[in-house]
Amino acid sequence: MRPLRNSLFLSLAFVGLIALSGRAQAPAPAPNDAIPPQPHAKQIHLKHVLVIGQTKGFEHDSISAAMATIYNLGKESGLWDTMLRTDTELLTKKDLGRNAKNLNYFDLLIFASTTSELDLDDSQKADMLSFIHDDGKGFVGIHAALDTN
Repeated sequence: MRPLRNSLFLSLAFVGLIALSGRAQAPAPAPNDAIPPQPHAKQIHLKHVLVIGQTKGFEHDSISAAMATIYNLGKESGLWDTMLRTDTELLTKKDLGRNAKNLNYFDLLIFASTTSELDLDDSQKADMLSFIHDDGKGFVGIHAALDTN
């Protein structure tokens, strides 16, 4: 019985080897086919952020830290550049000359713990509302910004 089992095993092994050797082997990929092509690099549109830290009421100690954090996060991530201001001159859509930026340049406006009534005339207030509502750009108010009129 043992010789029968051994010959059966050898026969099956031989049939398996023939079956495997009869398979067509896939040709080795050419060097250029081995690595998929690089995906098209997604072009990042650098966002422009304006941070206002003006206060006319209580001045929080955290304003400079908030402004620095926003600046550093943008620089480290490479997703946005930041302009830091403690005045409201750029909160307009008017041409300021002198290569100065206005709201048309920015994608996001951040009030960093601003307080009380800022130095904005009626046209600046209208331009700021237009920036958000009509242009669909962003606004973020940090902490005490809710206290700003």
